[in-house]
Amino acid sequence: MSDKVLVVFRDEDRLAPYQRALETAEINAEYRAPGQNLNLDSFGGLLLTGGTDVDPALYGQEREPETDAPDSERDRCELRLLEQATALDSPVFAICRGLQELNVALGGSLHQRLQDLPDRMDHSTPLHPNGRIRTGKAHAAASGRSIEAPASRV
Repeated sequence: MSDKVLVVFRDEDRLAPYQRALETAEINAEYRAPGQNLNLDSFGGLLLTGGTDVDPALYGQEREPETDAPDSERDRCELRLLEQATALDSPVFAICRGLQELNVALGGSLHQRLQDLPDRMDHSTPLHPNGRIRTGKAHAAASGRSIEAPASRV
């Protein structure tokens, strides 16, 4: 099995933070846009990045007006890769949208607008005035504070 990790992304202009993090962790990564020819045959793992909303039709809902337009190519590609990863027992690291896709692939559903529910917020909170720090639930978790941040429906 290869030590190379397949990183699926849509927007190249949003790739730099993932690249920096993987380089810092000394992870050998190959970056690819979604496509029908992607498979995990020559990779030792899969990283699914953030991005637009997962198509609600994939978890039995109609798209709400505020939900992003579906990226059907990406959804099909990532769901196929997740199926392969499961069959191959390959490690998967899923971030934001990727975690939502993983949840859907395993039969779960989502709240399309989780941040609109009582006591919930979007993880893309505004930057701190210094322009370099974000504050929010994910950052509270990273600092060791206890939080609750469900995104799936039971």
